[in-house]
Amino acid sequence: MRLCGHFSAILAALLFFVICSDALAQRPGGGERRGFGGGFGGPVFLVGNESVQEELKLTDEQKKETEAIAESDREALRGMRDLPRDQIRAKIADRIKNTNEKLAKVLDAAQLRRLKQISWQQRGARAFSDPEVVEELKITPAQTEEIETIQEDAGTEMRAISEENEGDREATRRKFVELAAATKAKIVDLLTPDQQTKYNEMLGEPFEGELRSPFGGGGRRQRGGSDN
Repeated sequence: MRLCGHFSAILAALLFFVICSDALAQRPGGGERRGFGGGFGGPVFLVGNESVQEELKLTDEQKKETEAIAESDREALRGMRDLPRDQIRAKIADRIKNTNEKLAKVLDAAQLRRLKQISWQQRGARAFSDPEVVEELKITPAQTEEIETIQEDAGTEMRAISEENEGDREATRRKFVELAAATKAKIVDLLTPDQQTKYNEMLGEPFEGELRSPFGGGGRRQRGGSDN
């Protein structure tokens, strides 16, 4: 059973639009620092994926309830793309928070824990902006500053990649994936050995299911978020 596939596609596309817009709008050496942001790989997207549903062992009733949540979000998102970028970002953030709260009432503790693990795996470098990850790893202010710099540099490089490969969707996708992996590796290198051990524990077992990329095209086999 596919859980409201249009919901996942619409929300992923909208948030990916915001992420890329932020990256493209950046100017080297100035402006607000932005990284990859939230987006594809968050629990709100993943719970609608068949492979994730199987991993979580959702019951028919849970699928029905999460489908109702997805439908509510889909209705709320209609027409959002016409709004200013800041409003889109704020509204999507509100929807994600609201949806996650609803999911917490539908899924049990083990399902929620595994969903978080899969989410952190898929979000890669972006997971280090998650308040729970920051708290659990005890990331210091100095580390936060370095992480923000790495993410800012990644945003600038995203802009360059988009400009250099305009019209070549596959080349852009491939280079974005490579950049995401390199960005995550740089951030992990900043962590202490204890933080790295804790981070790996938080990720849990690698998710081997197939997810649909927000870049379009068919599904792709995941290896514990190693390409993020």
